[in-house]
Amino acid sequence: MIPTTKSEHAWMPKELTDALTPEELEESRLRARVMVLLQNYRKKHGYTQRELAELFGVTQGLVSRWENCEENFKISTLVKIAIVTGTHIEIDFSEKP
Repeated sequence: MIPTTKSEHAWMPKELTDALTPEELEESRLRARVMVLLQNYRKKHGYTQRELAELFGVTQGLVSRWENCEENFKISTLVKIAIVTGTHIEIDFSEKP
């Protein structure tokens, strides 16, 4: 579901949500979700950022930027992450309630 109100983004500072469009808010939410999942996976399996970078064939700096929401994910990158981690990606375009 794409949030339609600023209150649905209570996890973000109000000053930031007021300055963003609904599309930017949703992009931020999705990027933060990927960041948390990636960090949780890395920590659960005891990987350093460098070790995870080696698994993905990228630099440690890029993994750091992913984990700090400083770098956008390409779909191809998300697919590679899913394959390497043994997970899958789900996208659901469902009707709003």
